[in-house]
Amino acid sequence: MLFWLVVLSDNRTCFQPGTVCVQHPRCHSRPVCYPSKMAQICPSIPTTTMPSICLQAKWSSNGITVAGGNGAGDALNQLQFPVGVVVDHKDDSIYISDEYNSRVMKWIPDAKSGIVVAGGNGRGNESNMLNTATQIFLDKKDGSLLICDQVNKRVQRWRKNSTNGETIFSNIPCVGLAMDSEGSFYATEWDDSRVTKWYLGDTKGQIVAGGNGKGSGLDQFDHPSYLFVDQNQTLFIADQWNNRIIKWLKDAKQGIVVAGDNDEGQNMNQLIFPTSVIVDQLGTLYITDTNNNRLQRWFKDATSANVTIVGGIEEESGHDRLSFPNDVAFDRHGNLYVVDHYNHRVQMFKIDISDCQKSIT
Repeated sequence: MLFWLVVLSDNRTCFQPGTVCVQHPRCHSRPVCYPSKMAQICPSIPTTTMPSICLQAKWSSNGITVAGGNGAGDALNQLQFPVGVVVDHKDDSIYISDEYNSRVMKWIPDAKSGIVVAGGNGRGNESNMLNTATQIFLDKKDGSLLICDQVNKRVQRWRKNSTNGETIFSNIPCVGLAMDSEGSFYATEWDDSRVTKWYLGDTKGQIVAGGNGKGSGLDQFDHPSYLFVDQNQTLFIADQWNNRIIKWLKDAKQGIVVAGDNDEGQNMNQLIFPTSVIVDQLGTLYITDTNNNRLQRWFKDATSANVTIVGGIEEESGHDRLSFPNDVAFDRHGNLYVVDHYNHRVQMFKIDISDCQKSIT
């Protein structure tokens, strides 16, 4: 007997005792509550790790350096032009694409130095090497690390405590990389200005967004960078050279501009070379407005950013400043982690939900 899902805010919660949430093509890929003793038939779906954040939430304007910050270098307490970050929601450890050092570092909370968990053996294409690792993420099923190894045109899986990566996709000129709840992969292809979808075992991706040449049309991109995919397989893409964020619904023929696209500039309705975007459960966007050296919060359906969380126009190294922010991620509490590229560090900005509680009362 199947028990259909009782929906909560995370859309992955079962109330029926003795059941877990699973998803399988035999059930039309819909989430269902399945008896726990039969769950081996289909793997359970991890609950979403994007926190629920009220519109009144704020973040400290002064960041805490949680990785790097000791100048550019290859020592274990240093980073050199980092470009990506992901947070393990089990223990708040962070993983960082340390681009110039051709490695991925793990940094546990309050640590003074990091641990090399992928690469770190110089630039190259051997299985124990990386060459310009960009966007990364953790596979919640087994904790393995998925890496867009850009120059090598491959996606690598590095399992826990492994000294070598496994190539799962070749000939994939990725910059951005994401995975949906069904296990499908999405890659932004910088030079071809498109997004492709990949299944394990594929030797060629399926074009799902763009692919109509470089341009500013709604069916085009101009050098797309990082991307985010939500539970509905909607894509949010940092269309970098068009200075905008594009939302692309599943099976759509063109995208929807949800931020920017007002020429490049410093106004709140403008972006300059945005690199990454993440989206919370209310549809609010968090954008690394890279060449404006700031992190923007952009409410759903808004025509301009509602607040600059941190940073400003000038490149600076103070705790309330950023220099070429490249990526952003949430932890399970709603704190924000920003890759501060030219300051060779990752900054954490603590969330303040006191106004959320006031709005409830």
